[in-house]
Amino acid sequence: MSLDDRDMILDVACSVVNVSATEPDGNVVVYCTGIITEYDEVGKCAKVLSSSSIMCSEEGKLRDPNQKVYQFTCQM
Repeated sequence: MSLDDRDMILDVACSVVNVSATEPDGNVVVYCTGIITEYDEVGKCAKVLSSSSIMCSEEGKLRDPNQKVYQFTCQM
C-alpha cells in the first residue's frame, strides 16, 4: 500500500459518523453510520450520506427534525 493510499483511507475513516434516529420525545429508535460528504467550517454544518430509512418513517416523514449526529474521534 502506498502512502497516498494510506492517507486516503485515513481521510475516509475520519469522515465516518454515528447517526442516531430519534422520535420527537427523544427516544432513540435506531443507530447507523454515515459519511460526511461536505462540511462548512464557518457554519459548523455538515452533509451526511446515510440511509433515509433511519431518518424517515415509512410514510416518508422525518422522525424528528432535530436528529442527532455524532462524529467519532479520529485518532490515527
